[in-house]
Amino acid sequence: MCKFGNKRSGFNLVEIMIAIGVLGVGIAMAAALFPAAVTMSERSSNDVIGQIICENGLATTKAVLKQSNYPAPIPPNLFSVIADDNITGILSSNDQKYAGQTDTGFVVLGRELIANEAYQLVLVSYKNSDPTNNSVEAVNVQNCTTSYNAAEKRYELTGGGMYAIKDALIILDDDGSYARIIGIDGVIAVLDHEVPLVTNKPVWFVPELDSGSNPISKSPVMSVLVARTGLPEN
Repeated sequence: MCKFGNKRSGFNLVEIMIAIGVLGVGIAMAAALFPAAVTMSERSSNDVIGQIICENGLATTKAVLKQSNYPAPIPPNLFSVIADDNITGILSSNDQKYAGQTDTGFVVLGRELIANEAYQLVLVSYKNSDPTNNSVEAVNVQNCTTSYNAAEKRYELTGGGMYAIKDALIILDDDGSYARIIGIDGVIAVLDHEVPLVTNKPVWFVPELDSGSNPISKSPVMSVLVARTGLPEN
């Protein structure tokens, strides 16, 4: 008569604990990746929608902006504000909004490249977190400096003050070059890519301002578009 040994079934306690530990590590790793994935998805969506808003804003601006109503900056080769929540003479507040929405719209900066012939327009799309109480405006900050930090291998901005927050957009008044702030290191704003090096020059920011004209802690900027165009006389 054949005798068979006891056939093992199931798992012992040690194996179960190991399996739970491995599962826990996997869940923790997935949870750590989730916020980054959400942020990347939001940024990608903002880039796409924001670019559409900029394109529509450019068409709207070119339809009404003329040499006769173009604001003359001082000096003439630097940027001036064509439209934002505070400047509504050329583009009304409704014209600046996207598809009738009150929280999304665009800001327009412009400068004259060749007298009465060529103009550079910079359009910045945004999403206002509280359109009832807050405004989105172009703000010119004087005495800013951009530099390259060879030790850290990064481009930096100093002098932005309270407007230099993470994800904020900077636009150089000299030529319209722009960059995003990807981090703050003390009084230094770390930029996402190379920009021309300037010393003590004006830089534009597009913050969301509360009722006291103070910037909130989150940048409203979605995307940016730079275009060169001519304007009709009248």
